[in-house]
Amino acid sequence: TITFPDATLTVNAAANISGTTLASNVVTSSITTVGALGSGTIGTGFGAINNGANTITTTGAVGTGALTVGGLGVITNGNGLVVGHTAKVTAAGGSTAELQVLGLSGSDSMIQVGRFGANEYGPALTFLKSRDPAIADGTFAIVANDDLVGRIRYAVDDGVDFNTEIARLEAEVDDGSPAENAVGGAIVLRTATTSGSMTEAFRIDSSQNTSIPLGKKFAFDSGVGDTYIYQESADDLHIVVGGSAYVQIDQDIDAMSFGSSSAPNIQAQTMFDGSWTAGEYGGF
Repeated sequence: TITFPDATLTVNAAANISGTTLASNVVTSSITTVGALGSGTIGTGFGAINNGANTITTTGAVGTGALTVGGLGVITNGNGLVVGHTAKVTAAGGSTAELQVLGLSGSDSMIQVGRFGANEYGPALTFLKSRDPAIADGTFAIVANDDLVGRIRYAVDDGVDFNTEIARLEAEVDDGSPAENAVGGAIVLRTATTSGSMTEAFRIDSSQNTSIPLGKKFAFDSGVGDTYIYQESADDLHIVVGGSAYVQIDQDIDAMSFGSSSAPNIQAQTMFDGSWTAGEYGGF
């Protein structure tokens, strides 16, 4: 141990160590500190910095070059990581994500997850939902029916900001009695109307049943043309072919009718009582 009464080491008439300050004239391959490193520049060739269990803090930017983190890298809550830009962007309903990738072309605005190995397994993107108010503290709080588990949001520039969403893909709990290792789920696709209202368009529930909203059309083609199926009301199913040929099944009046737009109800028959009875009825 070398002790200096005035806490200053002078080399060639220059104060290179003064109190807790390391001046630029000192050249070393390694420095160990349990205190703070003051402002200034650590140049190339300096070597390793071992700060023990303490924290290296900066209010500025880490310059160009590679930053290698050998341990657990932690970004504290309220801060973030932005790739491709100098600041975070607010979008999708006013949300400002703490992890963002922003770019001007396809490759620099893309997130890629890869897995390599001589096996059948691939990479994964995982969404986790818990009702525990604390993050991974060793306790658990089971989810409830209709809880949103994950959401992918599609936002656009509407000429004013980036807050407008045009579609969402969501996963939610679809289980009235969730239990350990037994929680049902549903996949929901929502699209925005031309007035901007986000509306459910498609659902696969926990029984693997598929549904679209009442009154919406289902077609076997890209886009809905003149051939489609739709449910007009709770007990009324329509099949439209070529825009003119129709089949209608109506449970309320125990009837099935078919015809065309120019001559509907050419023939109507009832069979729900076990018999066929020819007849006609209006309202097709």
